[in-house]
Parts: sequence; C-alpha cells; structure tokens
Amino acid sequence: MSQALCQCDLPPDAAGIDCPRHAVYKPRRLVELCNAGARGESPADRYWTAWEEGRGPGQPGAAAIAAIPRHGGARLLAQIRAYVLSRRPLFDPNADLDKTLQWMNARPWPQIEQSARICATCPECTGRLCRRFGSSCQDRQRWLRQLLTRSCEREEELQRTSIRRLETPFVTIDDLQRQTRTLVGRLPPTITDVVGIARSGLIPATILACLIHRPLWSLSTTGLNDLGTTYRLQTAAAPPAKRHALLLDDTAFKGGAMRRFPAILREHWPDAQILRAVVYSTPAAKRFVDLSAAELPPPHYLEWHWSNSPLAHACWDFDGLLCEDCLPEDDDDGPRYEQFLATARPRYYARHTTLPLVVTARLDRPRYRELTQNWLRRHGIRCDRLVMGPWGSLQERAAPLAVERFKSAHYRQSKLRLFIESDARQARVIARLAQKPVLCPAAGVVY
Repeated sequence: MSQALCQCDLPPDAAGIDCPRHAVYKPRRLVELCNAGARGESPADRYWTAWEEGRGPGQPGAAAIAAIPRHGGARLLAQIRAYVLSRRPLFDPNADLDKTLQWMNARPWPQIEQSARICATCPECTGRLCRRFGSSCQDRQRWLRQLLTRSCEREEELQRTSIRRLETPFVTIDDLQRQTRTLVGRLPPTITDVVGIARSGLIPATILACLIHRPLWSLSTTGLNDLGTTYRLQTAAAPPAKRHALLLDDTAFKGGAMRRFPAILREHWPDAQILRAVVYSTPAAKRFVDLSAAELPPPHYLEWHWSNSPLAHACWDFDGLLCEDCLPEDDDDGPRYEQFLATARPRYYARHTTLPLVVTARLDRPRYRELTQNWLRRHGIRCDRLVMGPWGSLQERAAPLAVERFKSAHYRQSKLRLFIESDARQARVIARLAQKPVLCPAAGVVY
C-alpha cells in the first residue's frame, strides 16, 4: 500500500488532522498508525483495515449516528471518540454518546482509597491494563501514592499553621520553644530569677533564663535548687535586694501546680514577688496564672510528655517511633537488616506503662521476632502483644496500601482508642480505614 492512499499528512505543529479518506478526526498517534498501516506494517495494518471497513477508532457506528442530532453531530462524536481513545487505549470506539462522554470526563479511578483494592480483585484487570477503568494499573497505583502524599502534605501544612485549628492538638518541642520565645517581650524588666517547676517546666525555664540572662532555679516538692551558671553570671552571684521571681511551668491544665508551688517557693524566699507563668494554659486554668503564651484547650498531646503518660496506652507502630527508621540500603531482608534490628537507635521511650499492642510491618519470621523482642527488653520497653507483618516477602509488603490495611485492621479490631504511627501518609490512611484517631508525632498531627 502507499501512504498517498490515506493522505494523512500531519503538519509538525498540528495535534491532529481530519482524514478525508476515512472521514474521521485522527490525533497524532492515530495518524502514525494510519500511515504505518497504509504501508502494510504490522500490527498497524489492523487499524488500516478497520478504518477501511468503517469500524476503526473514532469512526461512529450506525446506532451512535442515529442516536445523536444531525448538524455535524456525527463528526463531533467521532472527534470526541478519537480524543478519548488517545488517552484510554481500551476504550470501545463504537460506544454511544453517553458512554463516550463518561469515559472522557471520568477519572482513571472512582475513589482514591478503593483504587488499589478494586484493581487487585477486578477480573477484568490484566495486571497491566484495567479494562474496567481504561487505564494502566501501574499508572493508577503511582498516582494513588502521589495524591495521598500531596493530600497529607496539604493537611499537615494547614494544621501546622495554628494548633487551634486541630480538634486534638499535638504540641511539639519546637512549638514549645517558639511560644516560650514570645514570653520574653511580655516579662517585666524587674525579673531577677527564673524558677522552673520540675520537670517539664525546666524546658521553657532554661530557654527564658538564657534569653533574659537571669539565674536559673529548679523547684519541686523536695525544695529549691540552684542550677548554677558559668562565668557569664559570676558578677551577679550576690542575691538581689528585692527578688522578683518568675515561676514557670510548661502547661497549666487545672491550675493545681500554680496553686501549690508558690507556697513552697515562699518557704525559701518569704519576701519575694512571684510572677506565675506558663507557656500553655487551658481556659479553666487561666485564672490561676498571671501570664501565659497561648491557650491550649483539652484534649491535647505534648511531645515531651505523651509517651510516658496514660496516652501511651495505645496501639503503637515500631520503626520510626520506638526506634529509628530502617534505611533503604539496610532493608535487604538479609544480614544488614538483621544488624539493624539488633542495633537500631531508640526514638521514643515508653517505660512507665506496658504497651498493650505494637503493630509493625516487620516480616513475621522467627529470627526477626527474636531480635525485635530482645531490642524491647534491652531498652526497658514492655509490650503485651507484638503483631508483625504476615507477608511472605518484601514485594508483597510493598503492594499499594498493604501496610495501611494491615495496621488499620488490627487497630479497628482492638478496643484501643488511639494509634500512634510514625509515617504521615500511612497515618492519614489508617485513620480513614479504621475510622479512629491516629497520632503522627513526626507530622505533629492527630488525624
């Protein structure tokens, strides 16, 4: 055959052309197929034969032509079909108008969370192309991961801007430091000493004492302790004639500490003027403090407190939470991975309570379980139940949403009210699948 028989000569800057021989609009991809088929090249000759018989891509069938208005409607439908076919390789070129428009306007998948599950169970899915949605399974899975990541990033950025927007705020140590810094300009210049209520109150007290260059003290039920200084404050070692002490704590929930500790401080400094201050105060406790940096209504989570509080009675992730994450180069399912399991550095300690449930994506193999349990014992972390991944290989575990479904299933079946997950993307998906809250310390978000 000769290319002149079709006359599909596409200009270099054109996206498509109206084929005069076949009376159909052909985009660039179909023009190339037409020209190759006209020359008798296989498998493009199948397209040439179909166009010659009036059943090729973009050519409307008789039923479709009868179903739409005249006045150029057949040509318009043909153009729409060609457009859809250029983006949906499995589209039926003889579909009616409604079906054609549905394919043109539809997304490659119906719902983000259901995409991978439908693709895995759909009998029409060949493994590479999904006949149900007319798109590549691999492309859909890739876009699924990207969309989930972008969605997580957008939500994390939104929720970081103001912890008051969160239903359940998670306050990080960085948040504490920033709010402590705002107290500097609100303190009277007559402050002579900074007294931190042990133990967490010493975090902001240390920061403020350094910023305003005043001596630092620790106050607890056992008494008042001078935490000392270096040469910078040696010239101010003599006690001031009139003390104006800043009594500081990290948070005030009901105001109990701010009612109790001023009396203990006056036992040591009877004539001192005391300014009661906290970084975060609940609305109920504000009447017991003189100064606070921010209002923090309950419930809330504090990064420096939650892992050894009643909040630790939850379902825990392992890697990235109890210990550091495994580097990709160490995740070889072999000697390097075993070395990581044995020597991983701890990240969050939970020592004051027994963890009721730990769910980890580590493969459930006898050697891996033994190394994991030894690591927990060595670091003094107690666990009632350790659930490890059921997959037979790393490839099975890497399937889209496999880890999220596994973790959310155990979380949903438990009576626990909180899951603590290290990965922000997984945390969001687990919260959706389990319909229960998920705390992600790395993102500073409670989903």
